Amino acid sequence: CMIKLTKRNYTWIQDELEDDEVVIWVGQPSPKKFFGVKLTSWWLFISSFFLVYFYISISLEFKLLIFLVVLVFIFKILNKITSSQGSLYTIYMVTNMRVLFLNDTRVRSFTSYYPHHLQNLEKQINDDGSGDIIFTSEPYINNRLNDTTKGPGLIRIENVSKVGDLLDRLANSINHCSWKKY
Repeated sequence: CMIKLTKRNYTWIQDELEDDEVVIWVGQPSPKKFFGVKLTSWWLFISSFFLVYFYISISLEFKLLIFLVVLVFIFKILNKITSSQGSLYTIYMVTNMRVLFLNDTRVRSFTSYYPHHLQNLEKQINDDGSGDIIFTSEPYINNRLNDTTKGPGLIRIENVSKVGDLLDRLANSINHCSWKKY
């Protein structure tokens, strides 16, 4: 996938890197991974709604209920579209010393994860090799009152296996300066 790295981003990255630090891998979340098959099912649902709403005689209350359900689905679609656009401003970097996230939306921010943060990696790999790598999991109770976990990580990246191997190597490395660029 193509990386959106402006001159300004490049300068910020150079300023953030330490003297002996070398970038090994750079990537971005894939905006197209937001949708997949789910978008097709939503379009099917919405077209079915219009058939029911306009061509079948049902009570006004039931029509309003169906209309509200469709509005929720449309809101979810629009939310996914705006989230996928935001992913264009996130850059992931694996260096010989840490993992860096550059978020360049409204305010530039760097987040660093050092080898001790990478001890419990969770890899979620799709059929095409893309997926997520979650670093550390933090327990919380979700809106259904279930215990679950969430954590930072590389989300919607290509070639999870290769990047996961780099992160495993970083997590277990002692001499970070012996790395070579991939």
